[in-house]
Amino acid sequence: MTTTITGATGVNQITDDAITAAKLPAGSVLQVVNDHHDSMVTTSSQTYTDTGLEAAITPSSASNNILILVTLPLRKHNTSSNDTSVHVKIIRGSTTVKEFGRFMAWNDTANNYAQETVSFCYTDTAADTTSATTYKVQIKTALSSGSTVSSCHDSSMASLTLTEIAG
Repeated sequence: MTTTITGATGVNQITDDAITAAKLPAGSVLQVVNDHHDSMVTTSSQTYTDTGLEAAITPSSASNNILILVTLPLRKHNTSSNDTSVHVKIIRGSTTVKEFGRFMAWNDTANNYAQETVSFCYTDTAADTTSATTYKVQIKTALSSGSTVSSCHDSSMASLTLTEIAG
């Protein structure tokens, strides 16, 4: 005996043997792209510097969202300055998506090598495009001239994960 299932249950959407992103409900994970590395980047600049974390994603719909997950080991180096902070920025192409101002700060001359691994997430729109879109993570030092900070010290692993979420 053959059973036929039809109607508004959604099962009839897969009868064509193809489950496409367009058939999935809002909030579904459509794709995941990841970049990771352990190459140290050091800067004394108060201008943003690339950390080396970079990944490209091609949204299947311009109305979808991109969930951005970042894990980044940061370090204050031995400097004469006791007031050092790190700012972290996510960019899409050349557009700033989110800036985490004074994301991490030290005010301690005794602890010359303060370090911490930070993680954060942010949801971005697909920027009305279905073209390949590149995201980068950048850092800069702030507050004190001559202060030095780095990412991925001692071969610590950093990662950038982009997840397309159906809108």
